[in-house]
Amino acid sequence: VKRANCLLGLDLFDDAVKAAQEVLKFTDHPDLCSLALQYIAECRVWQGRVEEALETYADLKKRLPCRLIDEKRMNTFITNCMNYLEKQQPLGKPS
Repeated sequence: VKRANCLLGLDLFDDAVKAAQEVLKFTDHPDLCSLALQYIAECRVWQGRVEEALETYADLKKRLPCRLIDEKRMNTFITNCMNYLEKQQPLGKPS
C-alpha cells in the first residue's frame, strides 16, 4: 500500500495501480483493500480514465465505512468525475 501511495505521488500511475492490485491479490484485510481501491480510483482519475475511476469508487463505496478512507475526499473526486462526464456529453438536438 505504501508503494502504491508513493508511486501515485510520483505520477507513476500505471505502476501505482499495479502495486495496489498486488495488495488486493495478497491480502484480505478490509481496510488495506479499501485503501488500495482508493489509490486505483485516484490513479484512473489523474489518467483521465474517469469511467474506470467511477467503477472503482462504486466498488469502494460498498466497503465503507473504513477508517483509512476519507469519505469527503472520495465524494469530492466522484463529484468532479461526474461533472467532467457531464461536460463531455454532446447536447442533443431540441425537439
